[in-house]
Parts: sequence; C-alpha cells; structure tokens
Amino acid sequence: MDLSVPTNDLTVTIDATTPRAMDLAAPFDLLATAPCGRAFVHTGSAGVLSMDVDSHGNMIVVGGFYATIDFGDGMRASKNGGAFVAKYDASCKLVFAKTYDNAQFDGVAIDGSDRIYLKGYVGNSVDVGTGVLFGPGSNNILIAALDASGTTLWGKLFGAKGASPGVGSLAVDAAGNVMVGGFANGPAIDFGGGLVGQGSANGRWIWLFRLDAKGAFVWSEGWGWGTTSSTNGITSIGLDRAGDLIVAGSGQGTIDFGGGPITFPTASSTLFLLKRSATTGAHIVARAIPGAGQVLSRFRVDATTGDLVCSGQLYDVADFGAGPIGFLSGGKLTPSRAFVARLRDDTLTAVWSRAYGSNPTTNVSDLYSLALSPNGEIDVTVNMNVPVDFGCGAIGPTSTAPPWAFALVHLSADGTCKSSASYGDGLGYGATLTPAGSLVYAGSFTNTIGGPGIAAMTNPQPSPSPPRLGDGFFIRLGQ
Repeated sequence: MDLSVPTNDLTVTIDATTPRAMDLAAPFDLLATAPCGRAFVHTGSAGVLSMDVDSHGNMIVVGGFYATIDFGDGMRASKNGGAFVAKYDASCKLVFAKTYDNAQFDGVAIDGSDRIYLKGYVGNSVDVGTGVLFGPGSNNILIAALDASGTTLWGKLFGAKGASPGVGSLAVDAAGNVMVGGFANGPAIDFGGGLVGQGSANGRWIWLFRLDAKGAFVWSEGWGWGTTSSTNGITSIGLDRAGDLIVAGSGQGTIDFGGGPITFPTASSTLFLLKRSATTGAHIVARAIPGAGQVLSRFRVDATTGDLVCSGQLYDVADFGAGPIGFLSGGKLTPSRAFVARLRDDTLTAVWSRAYGSNPTTNVSDLYSLALSPNGEIDVTVNMNVPVDFGCGAIGPTSTAPPWAFALVHLSADGTCKSSASYGDGLGYGATLTPAGSLVYAGSFTNTIGGPGIAAMTNPQPSPSPPRLGDGFFIRLGQ
C-alpha cells in the first residue's frame, strides 16, 4: 500500500508494500520506507537549528523564522523575527507549535519526564508565556522550560550591559537539572550567584552554569583568555554515564580550569575537553588537543562503553591520542577536513580518530551532528561545499549544484564508512535516534532536500527571483 503524509502543500509518499525491521548496519537501505518528513510553508525565511526526541518518539524541532510560517495549523506572523518550538508525533503530525517574537532558539533537550528545555537569544525583552521578561543587556541569553504539552514552566534571561553572550550548548539530566555552556565578549555576567567572567570590556571568555528543574540557580563558573578571538568558546556539553559534565570548546594561550594551567599548543584556537561535577561544578580533568584549528561540533556518550563519540572539523593536523590526523595548512582557517573520534571517558584520549576529505585546496566544512546506535555505529550529518569521499565513494555538490550540500554518512563502530548519500542543498543541524531506533535529522535548505528512496521536498517560497531564502525541514527514517 502507499501512505501519503501531508506536509502542508507538500507530500512525502511512502512505499510500505514490503515492511522491514530497522537495520542499524545499513540504514540508507531504508530510505524508501521513510515514514515522514516536513518542510515548512513560509513567506520569509525559516530554519530548524536543533531537534530532539522524547520517550514516545515525538520529535521536537526549534529554530527561527522571519515574516510568516505554517507548522501545519495555519500561518503565524512575527514582528521582528521569531523563535519557534514545534512538537510532532511519530507520523509527523503536529502536536503543538509555539512562536515568540524578538527571539531565536538554537538548542533543545528533553528530560526524563518529557519536559522540553530551550536555549536561544533575545534582544531587550521577550514573553515566553510567563509574562514579559526584561534582560539586563541589549543581547541576552534565553533559557526556558515547557511541559510535555507545551505549557511554559519558566523562563530566564541572562546578560550584561555591553556584553555579547552566545550559548554554545545545553544539557539536561533525567530530573530536569539544566547545564548550559557558552561564551561572551565583554563584561562579566551574573547567572544568579554573582558576577563571573572576564570583568572587562575587552576579551572573550567562556562560562558554565547550572539551574535546577524549576530554573533556580545552582552554580556558575567563568574563565577568560584576554583575547577577542572569535573562535574561542564552548561548542558542546553533555553528561557521561556517571552524570558528570563533559565540555568541549576551543581556546588559545594558557588557562586554568581548576587542575593547574593548561597551555594550548599553538597560537591559533585549539580544541579543549574538560570534565566537571555536574552537581557542584568541581574540576575533574581537562586537556588541550595537540594541533591547531579544531572545532568539535557535537558528541554523544556510548551507553555501553561510556566512550565519547565526537565529530567536527579540522583546519590543520590534530592528535587526539591515537596519532595525528588532518593535513598541514600553515594555520589558515580554510580549507577544513571533517573528523570523527572515539574518546575514553576517564582520560578524554582517543580510542581512534579519523579525518575525511582529500582536497587540501578547498573547504570541506564539518560533520555538524551525529546519532549513535546501541551497537556503536554512527550516523553523521555533513555540511560541505566540495565533493568528499568518506570511504564509500565521493558525494556532495557538483559544478551545477548550489554551493552547499547536505549528506548523511553511516560509519561502523571504528569509523569506517558503510554508506553515504547526498540529500540536496541543505545544512544539517541535528540528528538523533528515537527510542524505536529510527534516525531523525533536521536542518535548513534553499531549493530541494531529499535523497535516494525519498521524495524530494521543495522550498515552498514562491520566488526564485529574488533567490529563495532558507526553509526548515526534518525527516524521520524507517524503523
């Protein structure tokens, strides 16, 4: 039989004539049986910037939009650009959608009770459903919590006059305790326990803080380099099997996270990893990765081994502990190679690491997000502007394609390519597995998004003159 899932005025057709069980070893064979996908109808621009799934397999997507957007229940408008959070069931049917003016969400996490935690940015003020919140600065960090039905539980704004803060990542535990990490340029910020950070008008610094499930302050930390480098910051945080906080970011010079000074090996920004107690914020271990110009975009914790599986991009050679990977670029910020590494939880050193991309004269971009199967195999989303061979044959844009291509790559537990497919002109900002084992991925695209075995979805914006603006999408693959 053929099932058609409406996506407003778009339709994804599913050929379910021959049902098959989920095969984590070769998920791209299942593209023809992908249950559903959705692209948003809009009149301006829209993008999905993060996504997660709850215990029932519902998909929660967040992002931003300009002008109007339809999540499946009619057009909504924003006055000055808006943030959104939308929840869809396993059939991609809308459960609820919320929009907020003068804001943008770029992170979401779910706790053990399916409560939804959001991170993003606002200007001077925002109303997330608890009354208008006024921030201390002109650019403020927004953290908010919703229950499973979309009702706002609480919202918090953090900032300082003259500061330009950015949220790198957030994580929540099963009880709803919230850990947030990011960076700021300029003065110190009070996250609830007093000022932390650089404390001056110059220099970029990084911060961590924890709130409890009701939004109350627990602890905060801040560290500075005394430099304005735009590449210094926290890019990803998460919790290990013991509940400790793992933090990844980039820095330069010398810094002391609490275990003694760490000197970064090069003048350009270099990847650091650190572990801290999520309960108290106390230091456990930290290390800088030898090499230069690395960005760790995302990591997942292997529930079986406790290892960290991480992905990102390299602008030069790096050594995670299993030997150097990458190529010498003389410290230039382009080109880059994508990388994946498996790291031990206790020492944050490599079990193995691999770099992908063979053309040292062009930009490859990075593996922005990843999903980790119970058997240790890895699905990564790839953003690239040149063809790349991950070991299964070259994929990516051609000379006639738009400049950026979106692809999925499936890797074995040791990083060897098992399958890869290019999906069109998009950028991937999220990938995860549902409790049933379905791969869900999301992002934004300009013209079309699709791939082998799944009908292409087209950006519904009516132009192309002027050129179409971005549209958000998410797709749920087979079970």
